[in-house]
Amino acid sequence: MSFRCLLLLLLLAPLARADIASLKPDPAGHLLINDKPAKLWGLRVASAATSDAATKQLLETLPTLKEDGVNLLLVCYQGGTGLTTKTFAADGASFEDTAVRDRVRQIIAAADKLDVCVAVSLFFPRKMGIGGQDPKLASRDAYLAACRTAAEELKDKRNVLVIVADQPSAGAFAMTPMKFMPADVIDCLKAVAAVAPGLPRGGGGSLHAANQMIAQSEAATIIVHAETGVAPPAFASVKKPILHAAYTGPIETAGKNPQGFYPPPARQPYTDMLDKYLDAPTAHVVAHFPAWTEGGQDLKPNRFDVGGPGTQKEPGLAWYLDALRQRTRKPDPAKPAGPGDAPGKPGKSIFD
Repeated sequence: MSFRCLLLLLLLAPLARADIASLKPDPAGHLLINDKPAKLWGLRVASAATSDAATKQLLETLPTLKEDGVNLLLVCYQGGTGLTTKTFAADGASFEDTAVRDRVRQIIAAADKLDVCVAVSLFFPRKMGIGGQDPKLASRDAYLAACRTAAEELKDKRNVLVIVADQPSAGAFAMTPMKFMPADVIDCLKAVAAVAPGLPRGGGGSLHAANQMIAQSEAATIIVHAETGVAPPAFASVKKPILHAAYTGPIETAGKNPQGFYPPPARQPYTDMLDKYLDAPTAHVVAHFPAWTEGGQDLKPNRFDVGGPGTQKEPGLAWYLDALRQRTRKPDPAKPAGPGDAPGKPGKSIFD
């Protein structure tokens, strides 16, 4: 057999069976993968299931993301700032857009093969993006029904966390039948738990007092927040894993800079965040790049590739992945340091 034929067979061979058999919190506040404490470093790709092209680009990029330390993706059934979709039926009892449902399945399956977790966020408040659809449901009961619909879909997934809404800032859902105040979030989590009690689940926003109330509920098994600051917030008398689901740093677009341009002042909060969360064993983070994976405020196309080092000539997220890799992986002498690297603490893969 020729070398070329052998190489082709290796490339076409199926990936090995995933190593994630269980994902759950423990009483001390750790997030356990296969009963061992894990550290999750995520990337927000909320709109990745809104089109075949977006999903394809993400799946092509996923091996690179994993190699550089990303082991969690956050995708939303209803999309995000870059593009929204009407995924659930108006009454919440089914998936109206089964194509979105199926793309989320593809993302979860591809992530599972690489030992990557997926945080599935259920709801987004309003129509966003060029060509976006209005994601609002008909009633409060419809949102609870959609929680049950999603839970039924996801209940057997071993690498999934459920977030009922990951960015309910004050007033975000003011124009929807479900306001996602703390009591609303808790009711949504109870609806998920009734169908899929084993799924790790949470929901929260930018207000610490509201997040504290949700965290204290037995319905929440993880603490999800979108509070400002580069360090994990403290939650009194609660020992649960903490997930920062919407870190944005400075808004670096809005017509002022090219998409994917991250000068040093824009990079600093992200690298500061990595250092702060590195020292917090029960806290996990999802990095949010509104000028890349969600199109930014300029309504540029969503990007799910890595791109370049974040300069004007070569926009992209390579600088962030370089910084993440240095902090979370054993040094690789074959891979030179890139822009954005800073002294950090060499770490291990969660499966090393």
